[in-house]
Order: sequence, then structure tokens, then C-alpha cells
Amino acid sequence: MDRATFEAELTRDGYTVVSVAMKPDAINPEHVQPFDARLLVTDGAMTIVREGAPTRTYSAGETLEMPVGTKHSERAGAAGAGGPGPSPADSDAGADPAVESGML
Repeated sequence: MDRATFEAELTRDGYTVVSVAMKPDAINPEHVQPFDARLLVTDGAMTIVREGAPTRTYSAGETLEMPVGTKHSERAGAAGAGGPGPSPADSDAGADPAVESGML
């Protein structure tokens, strides 16, 4: 999916659009979000381990949904990537946004 289409769908469905990034091979340990999230990987790759689902690596152009309260962890690929996050301030300073994320 392309970024413009993804952002339009997020806006249509009432989500807040944010961009986040992770440095290469960075790990975000297991946690839960207090919101539903939709994610589009725009560059690099991200592996998601989530409760009740097989581990999966998402590449540029792929999307996923993360229901509120789902236990999960994220790992950026060797070139970096990103993950769902509450605000752009949570991403690493100076990192290029690699993921468009929506929060509801």
C-alpha cells in the first residue's frame, strides 16, 4: 500500500497519523498499547512478535493492525524500520520516519 492511500484510510476511520522510526536492529520489548493501531512499513523491515499470532516480518509497503491491549514486541531490521508509537517524539532523534502509524 502507498503512504497517501494509507493516510487517507486512517483519517477516514478516525485515526491520528504519526510517523515513527527505529534504528537498525533496535528492539522494543514486550508491551501493550492503550489504543488500536494500524501500521504501514514505508522503509526497511520490522518483525512483530504478538500474543496469539505467529511471528512475522513486515517489509516496505506492508500493513498490520494491532488491537488495543495486545501484548507484542518489535524488532527493526538491519536497515532500520519503526513501530507503532504514541507520538513522533518517541522515535529516535534524527531518524527518518520508516513507519506511518495510526492510533484510535
